[in-house]
Amino acid sequence: MSSLTEVIGWTLIHFVWQGSAIALVLAAALRILRTRSANARYLAACAHRQDWGQIDVGQVQLRVARPNLAMTYVTPVCTLADLTDR
Repeated sequence: MSSLTEVIGWTLIHFVWQGSAIALVLAAALRILRTRSANARYLAACAHRQDWGQIDVGQVQLRVARPNLAMTYVTPVCTLADLTDR
């Protein structure tokens, strides 16, 4: 797989979960703002759309700057056996 393909693929994968999180925040904000003016709700929706655009750009920049980020694994501090030995 080419580097560009990997960057685009990882960007799309992360866009889905990050976009879903932002959508939940927007849903909560719109529920809170339901008694406010339409302008307030529109402003919240515009801020939501701006966040989505920044996620795309930020993910591409991150993947280009650190191409091996997808291959980075977290080393566990302890294992299940460590916890059950007590």
